[in-house]
Amino acid sequence: MRTATRTRSTPATSTALAQVLKHEHERHAARLADIRRISTKLPVLDELLDALAAQRVHVDLAELRPYRRVLDLPETVTLRTGLFGDGHGATVAATLLRLGFKVVWAKQGEAVGRYDSEAIFKRGHAHVHAYVPPEWLAEACEQGHVTAATEGHHPANDVGRPMGTAAAMRTEA
Repeated sequence: MRTATRTRSTPATSTALAQVLKHEHERHAARLADIRRISTKLPVLDELLDALAAQRVHVDLAELRPYRRVLDLPETVTLRTGLFGDGHGATVAATLLRLGFKVVWAKQGEAVGRYDSEAIFKRGHAHVHAYVPPEWLAEACEQGHVTAATEGHHPANDVGRPMGTAAAMRTEA
């Protein structure tokens, strides 16, 4: 029995194909540059990623990237836990605080939706940017995690000290 062998056909030279391939190579090179930029900070996140996995919070590793919009901190890593308001922002923030991170910047946005409030947490030389629910940001102000000394635009800027009674008593003592 004779089997027919087929030769591979090569796609015709196409300007569109060349443009698409060029775009994908540039995108890939940019992503690799992002990974290299944050590579020294990723080991610090191992403990955080393990703690979040234990709480069944999925961290989108494809979305780990440098955060460049505020404070000009090259070592800040953006951490995303999913799309469409999955409700894990408060869990991420609480876990960061439990692991010894401090809030160094916070912003309460005007938009309604998942990405309207955000915060940057710091421990040592590691900075983690996370999107947080506005309710978490208000509670963090009440508990004294975010104060007027914290950079950014947030509810504690209006008060100048922790908003909660217990937290205010601690700062006055």
